[in-house]
Amino acid sequence: MTDQFRVASEAIDIDGLSLEELRDLYRQLPDVIRARESAERAARVERVLAAAKAEGMNRDEIRALRATLTARDKGKRSRKESISAMYRDPKTGATWSGKGRKPAWIKAHDEKHGSLDALRIE
Repeated sequence: MTDQFRVASEAIDIDGLSLEELRDLYRQLPDVIRARESAERAARVERVLAAAKAEGMNRDEIRALRATLTARDKGKRSRKESISAMYRDPKTGATWSGKGRKPAWIKAHDEKHGSLDALRIE
């Protein structure tokens, strides 16, 4: 049952599928989509490289272009960069970046002193 969904060119009549078959198909879709996106991305890179070659770029320039295109693509999937802490609690050593919801120790200090300057990490 699972193997029949792996054929990309085969049309699937979803009305005739059982609930189990539909769930199986649903589980396979992310992999199919990732594979399709990867293939389309590779095709775009090859078209750009072919255009660069047609414009007279030499082999080293094309290699550098390929490295740039693939590195840029990989960068899109990388994890978020960590944000440096801007404030430190002198009692516990806890830190806060200044982004997002204020921690309780920041709120308490802010209410008591009115300024966070004393907690700023230099």
